[in-house]
Amino acid sequence: MFMELQKKLSIVIPCKNESETISKTLDLLNYQEGIENVDVIVADSSTDNTVELLSKRNNDKFKLLIVRGGYPSVARNNGASLVITPFVLFLDSDIFLMNSSTLIDTLNLITDKNKELVTIKFESDNRKHNSKFKSFSFLQKYISEFSPFALGGFMMLPMDKFKEIGKFNEDVLVAEDYLLSRKIKPDRFEIANITAFTTPRRYEKKSVWYMLKLVCKSYINRNNLDYFKKDHSYWV
Repeated sequence: MFMELQKKLSIVIPCKNESETISKTLDLLNYQEGIENVDVIVADSSTDNTVELLSKRNNDKFKLLIVRGGYPSVARNNGASLVITPFVLFLDSDIFLMNSSTLIDTLNLITDKNKELVTIKFESDNRKHNSKFKSFSFLQKYISEFSPFALGGFMMLPMDKFKEIGKFNEDVLVAEDYLLSRKIKPDRFEIANITAFTTPRRYEKKSVWYMLKLVCKSYINRNNLDYFKKDHSYWV
């Protein structure tokens, strides 16, 4: 299948002032099986040198496109507006795919098992705070038994389904990924047994209790849209 990946999958990456992490993320994408000529759309709203660095990339196997960004929900929707393939992967700018078959394996899973949304597991790229990542994964899996809980770091789904459920809600400032995944039936959602790596900066910037509290409150307020229209100091 991987020779046809460019006809099946596009990747959308929201980005703001991520010059260091997105360079690593894109570098590693070049090692993905079948990545040749796949559209990788970066929706950028940076005020640092990120766009300058991206514009200088000319050795990637994939096709790099840059569009206007904004808050994650807006950035993802802007990127998705250019997608013409049957499937889309929403990938964060600090997600490092170390296994070269991650894209192929996830796409095979979503097609073979007729899933409407697939996400994966995350670990720390420097092994720090890994116990917190595992605690979060346990909580995510538990909640998903009743209400699918996907993280925007890695969300693959059919474009038809993405359009059907109304895309990301641009009125919300936090947990737009969770709100989107809630529109998927539990039996059509899966957390694949695939691991990617990311920086533990969210746990370092915000305490683990803040992160866990945000997850729990998001679940408790899942039917209260006004809760998600506030940023709850997440972006501070």
